[in-house]
Amino acid sequence: MARKKREVPEINASSMADIAFLLLVFFLVTTTFDSDYAIERRLPPKLEENQPKPEQQKERNLFILLINKNDELFVNGERGDMQKLKEEVKRFIINPANDERLSEKSNQFQQSELLKGKYYRSKGVITLQADRMTSYKKYIAVQGILTDAFEEMRDDISRKEFNLTYEELKEKATKGNDEVSKKLHAERLAAVDAVYPVSISEAETRKSSAK
Repeated sequence: MARKKREVPEINASSMADIAFLLLVFFLVTTTFDSDYAIERRLPPKLEENQPKPEQQKERNLFILLINKNDELFVNGERGDMQKLKEEVKRFIINPANDERLSEKSNQFQQSELLKGKYYRSKGVITLQADRMTSYKKYIAVQGILTDAFEEMRDDISRKEFNLTYEELKEKATKGNDEVSKKLHAERLAAVDAVYPVSISEAETRKSSAK
């Protein structure tokens, strides 16, 4: 007696495709992608043909940072500490005790009338140089510390003068519908920025020695 051939049930794959599509949409919606990191810097103005070149900086006005190919930080030729870098930068720029080993204060700076205290602009410049083999992560970390140092110095003035954090001052200068208030806070912001401009010079990248 011949056996009855068993029928193999077919699987409807259309529903599987729908499930796969829904899973794809789910992961696209819920996955967090790393965003690009940008560093805001203002480029120096272009020199006119007959404009004299800037005078040579004195050694005391230079705070030289070097990151070598092994991601090691050096400050003015000596091994640096990332944990102490921010305070060292602030001390170099502010120079509260007029230390001759730290940056000079400019005698030509005229502060805004919006500021009640007496402030001096530093002649100091932070020079940052990296090696071609320096990791991007290390370079960005150092840049972040430098930015934080200037932000904190500006924050100190903003709190003393206007009883606002520097971030609050920036927000009031850019947001809201009261144009008069925005203009006033924008002028206050410019006055604070003028005391501590972000004086960071990025030197040409060094080429690693062939060893």
